[in-house]
Amino acid sequence: GPRNAHIDALLARQKAGGAPANLYYTGYVENPAEALARLDVLVSLSHFQESFGRTVLEAMAAARPVICYDWGALPELVVDEQTGYVVPFRDVDAVVDHLIALAAAPERRQAMGLAGRERALNEFAPEVFRRRLSGVYAALLGQRSSDAASSFIVE
Repeated sequence: GPRNAHIDALLARQKAGGAPANLYYTGYVENPAEALARLDVLVSLSHFQESFGRTVLEAMAAARPVICYDWGALPELVVDEQTGYVVPFRDVDAVVDHLIALAAAPERRQAMGLAGRERALNEFAPEVFRRRLSGVYAALLGQRSSDAASSFIVE
């Protein structure tokens, strides 16, 4: 997102030696795949309640750990301390602390990223969605899930 007072404070902290030198702010990037390839950690600090969090899920699928607020649907995607960190809404200090810790621990970043990728594939892949949606239809129509799976095709 755009540069703001919080980013300026973090960069000043870095310049004073209070944050790792390998922490970079690169500005806004339009192409999602390019943006994900350029980052080590996705930080999602929406001030409105996300209804799903596609960007967060895309980052998880790209094996990037996520830091997000405990606000809206994002905590349903991110498993705190496993696939990233879920911090209290508007607690920027907690976000900064987690960023500093992850910048200093590449093995932790990688482990969280891989756990996020596994969660994205196991819980949110299209075939999982189809199976779960078929189960919902089956329950609504009073059919067994296996019967419903052959009756409903979701693409």
